[in-house]
Amino acid sequence: MKGLIKMKNKKILVILAGLVVLNFGFCVSAREKTNIECLLKNDNAIDKNVINYSMNFIREQILKYPKVKQYFKEHSMKSFDDVMNNFNQIIESVKAAKEEWIVANESILKDWDNFIKKQEFQNQYVNHIMGEIKFKNEKNVGLQEIEKLEKDAKDFNGEEFKKFSENKKQDIANRIIETKSEFVVLKEMLENRDLFEKEKARFKEVFEKSNYSKENFGKDLEMLVKK
Repeated sequence: MKGLIKMKNKKILVILAGLVVLNFGFCVSAREKTNIECLLKNDNAIDKNVINYSMNFIREQILKYPKVKQYFKEHSMKSFDDVMNNFNQIIESVKAAKEEWIVANESILKDWDNFIKKQEFQNQYVNHIMGEIKFKNEKNVGLQEIEKLEKDAKDFNGEEFKKFSENKKQDIANRIIETKSEFVVLKEMLENRDLFEKEKARFKEVFEKSNYSKENFGKDLEMLVKK
């Protein structure tokens, strides 16, 4: 983590953009992500095709962290100007939420053998197998393969469950590493006023030079917070 803190200032928002994991179906397209990285690495390059960076960042935090969503609700965040006027507090709430998430998920990994015995986790496994069965049926695979999957869905000690468990465990471990990186970036921003103001200004500049209007930002934000 010490090495990350020494990261060049100009790369701070690259981490915010690049490490945001949009697992909820709202991801930035591959092209847009490239544009974001390019413009944030080059102070003179702002690509007008970067339309939704600001909303993608806000959306991801709200969807991942209930406490961030609650902050937006309690403080009636309804516009881009509201976000800019409360940027410090928003980043504080995101940092705190990420730290809480890290602690909770590190605890899960430490008690993994008991965690996988919980009904919630086993339901995830069953849903995973049901998805496989549906896919196989659509491909008209042999009955024997379907029957094996149906047996696997009831077996929480078999090889398929072990593979599913290990994959999920690795996913969480990877997300912890990623979230710690994001946390360090936010912590550094909040502790360095000059850096914070620079990145806040950059956030605003990117928005203003995009094709994403304040009106649309406000509408999207209101819909997001109401969900």
